Amino acid sequence: MEMEHDIEELVRASTELGGAETRSMAVDVALPGLPELAGEVQGVRGDVIHMVTYRRMQPALRLTAWVHLLAASAAEPERPLSAVTIGRAERRSTRTVKIAAIGPLGSDPASRRHTAEEQLRILMELFELGMAEPLPLYCKTSEAYAAARAAGADDAEVAGRQKWESSIDFDQEDRDRSHVVVLGGQLSYNDMVACSGPLGDDEQSRQFDPIETTRFGFYARLLWDALLGDERLVTR
Repeated sequence: MEMEHDIEELVRASTELGGAETRSMAVDVALPGLPELAGEVQGVRGDVIHMVTYRRMQPALRLTAWVHLLAASAAEPERPLSAVTIGRAERRSTRTVKIAAIGPLGSDPASRRHTAEEQLRILMELFELGMAEPLPLYCKTSEAYAAARAAGADDAEVAGRQKWESSIDFDQEDRDRSHVVVLGGQLSYNDMVACSGPLGDDEQSRQFDPIETTRFGFYARLLWDALLGDERLVTR
């Protein structure tokens, strides 16, 4: 059966990529001007933050691994920590398993601490902004747009539109209930981007290459650029 085959492949990949005993890791990080970050990172095997799931690989899983790696690396920069997430491949893929691997964040403790704290600050600032207003961030759509930008695509709008606009047979993020409520209805991709508005003065102080002119593009790049630069995706 398909389910049994998929589970066997996930177990095989998990065994190959980490056999050490699983432990949890305490995290307590304080960055000036921001709330304290405290908790536990689970699934640590040696120096690898290891997660295996039957879910299909998706941006939310990869972001979770990224946050865990940043927090753990900031707490213990002397360890060359990395993260490996194993899930099922996307629908209609001819492969079974997809693996997302990140890190280590640098070649020495000082560089790992610097990168971890710099990226944690961005994420925590995004969190604080998101508690004050709905940010134009949509997990799958923003990732697709940022990934296309990182790959040098001429028209990243195409990649974003594919993850935003639903078809007759398949719902995408334009039909997500929370998005419909915040945006006041089911919007087209172009209308959603236009609704995000132009960059504010504070946002214009941060530059990307190529330059972003909308808040949708700005926040997609702010959230995803560093992760995309460090991550390796393998399907097998």
